[in-house]
Amino acid sequence: MDVRQRMQQVRDDDGIGIITVVLVMAVVSALAITAAVVTINNLENTRRDRQALAALATSEAGVAQAISFLRSGNLSALQCLEPAANAVPSGTCASTVESWTSAVAPKQVRLDGTAGVCTNSIDCYRVWISALRPYTSSCAGRNLTPPKPCSGKYRIHATGVSGNGPGARALAVDVEVTPYPYPMGVFSQAFSGNGNVGIHRQSLFTLGCMVNRQK
Repeated sequence: MDVRQRMQQVRDDDGIGIITVVLVMAVVSALAITAAVVTINNLENTRRDRQALAALATSEAGVAQAISFLRSGNLSALQCLEPAANAVPSGTCASTVESWTSAVAPKQVRLDGTAGVCTNSIDCYRVWISALRPYTSSCAGRNLTPPKPCSGKYRIHATGVSGNGPGARALAVDVEVTPYPYPMGVFSQAFSGNGNVGIHRQSLFTLGCMVNRQK
């Protein structure tokens, strides 16, 4: 083989096109896989954020329901004292009967309106109330000059569950309970206690005389 034939063999580039196509396909495949992974991760993050927001909104609904209960319920029934940090709830806080004061069996409400306990497949909330400082109507502040209204402090524990995930958020909100700043009672221009009438444990407000006051 002479020098000319050797130079032709050195310069022979047959097959280089296939190698180039393979390299380009490998690069394109890597970019496509990377884009797919990033897109899937973004979709998963979006789904988790949506579930977290739904669970937060659900737990806030539990807090709102508990505040409504505090406004209309009997505060003397809230005998569950807030357990110490990292302590297991006991006593009135550990009742196995579903109630507003049980950490073991809290009040459970499904957002779809159906009856039953919370499950991981539906949106619902669990809520219970503990007393940090139970309300009493005969506090020392009433004897001050000027008098101060009595108050109580309660902690609402609400856990919202977003189904089909599931996602959950737990909230602990402290609320202060005080009486309305205006008098509550029976108002009239005048009162007459004739007949079989009787008013007990209720304030009376009148601009006139109160006949048969002893009743």
